[in-house]
Amino acid sequence: MKVLIVDDEESIRKQIMSYLSELALETLVAVDGRLVLEIAKEERPQLIVMDWNMPDVSGLDAVKQLKANPQCNTIPIIMMSGIMTGIDHLEEALEFGAIDFLRKPLIKREFIARIKACLKMREQTEMLFDMIRFEKEKIEELLASHDRELASKAMFKHQRDEMLERLLSQCQRLDRITQQVYATDIKQIEQELNRQLNLQKSWTEFKIQFDKVHPRFFEQLIKINHAITLHDCKVAALIRMGLSNQEIAEFTNVAKVSIRKTLNRLKKKLNISAEEGLKEFLFQIK
Repeated sequence: MKVLIVDDEESIRKQIMSYLSELALETLVAVDGRLVLEIAKEERPQLIVMDWNMPDVSGLDAVKQLKANPQCNTIPIIMMSGIMTGIDHLEEALEFGAIDFLRKPLIKREFIARIKACLKMREQTEMLFDMIRFEKEKIEELLASHDRELASKAMFKHQRDEMLERLLSQCQRLDRITQQVYATDIKQIEQELNRQLNLQKSWTEFKIQFDKVHPRFFEQLIKINHAITLHDCKVAALIRMGLSNQEIAEFTNVAKVSIRKTLNRLKKKLNISAEEGLKEFLFQIK
């Protein structure tokens, strides 16, 4: 583990390095607050021990810089001071991002105990972040799996509907060829085919399944623009499921040459800039 020591007094730096040598820690050194951010970004220490009172850039200003930088804002910082030793100073240091405060002159046993506690906390925090990242990956994988399953079901329904439409067309043709000799029987078949081809029912079933995986997705779309249509919702859902433009065209019965216009209209309705992608925007909706 690396510990960055920041103090303009050489005697204090040597004292701290001597203490840390007993813990078998790698030490890095900065002689003033100007170098802290640069060293922290490059070396990524597990802990920073920093003096408050330094020329040019004070320890408190260095803390502010570190906490404002996304590469360094999780590094724990222990502040030290032999001048700023009041309760108000302690509160100020903690308020700006330090996790502990030590008064000078340093007491060896106290210093080592605080260092151990901070490093233990850092280790536990990293373990917690790893667990969160792992759970997040599991959730994303599960959502992707549900999307693939939902897409598969949607395409199956679409193919089934296409087949039913062909059968309905053939029944109507057969009715004309036979001059309605089998009109009653054919009419029953046509009614059954039409019942199966209830597209609104298919959409309702699809929407129920989609909402289980992506709750409030459609609600968020309509919040952006109340002019979003049912067709827009279908297209947006299919994009969110990862379908290609060709698959979306087939599923929505839109000619392949027209699908780009459909997507551009949707992009305009959602106020998406020219630089931003429609797919990336829809994937951000939670």
